[in-house]
Amino acid sequence: MSAEDDPLASLSDERLVDEHSQHRLDSHYLTEMLRRHKQSSERLGDTLRSLNRWLLLFTVAIFVLTGALVWMTLRDERVGGAWVLWVRTQGVHQETTTNVLSAFDTKGNCRNAEREAIAALRAKYPGARVEVADETVWLFREGKQGDPVETFFTFDYYCLPDTVDPRGPKGK
Repeated sequence: MSAEDDPLASLSDERLVDEHSQHRLDSHYLTEMLRRHKQSSERLGDTLRSLNRWLLLFTVAIFVLTGALVWMTLRDERVGGAWVLWVRTQGVHQETTTNVLSAFDTKGNCRNAEREAIAALRAKYPGARVEVADETVWLFREGKQGDPVETFFTFDYYCLPDTVDPRGPKGK
């Protein structure tokens, strides 16, 4: 129905309600209010359907990405052979050394051995102050009277696949 066919089309919603209130027996006003309500409901329904499609799309994308992340994590645990526990040691006024501590069949076993190695350091130096942050351990000894606290060893632990050597490429 076009605006030419509908004499009520030019009335605002508020004016339409006012006219209906004054002419209760005339159903044209009520019919126009219902038509407008139906149109706005259809627009709202279209908008909600569109939003639901986007929500479904994002939900599926999150599900797929989560599955890929879990799969990659599990694959890294089992794939490609051994995991190697490395330790890089640096003492005050000493050269830094990087050595293999042990090799493991999974990354989880390597990480467990890393925690055990850190605990063993605490037991090996009972009088020293030990600080641990992630994979790094600092052992401190007290300086002489009036001197600041001095670090005497730093240990960095790394669990890496057996294909990675933190010392860099080997020469020929």
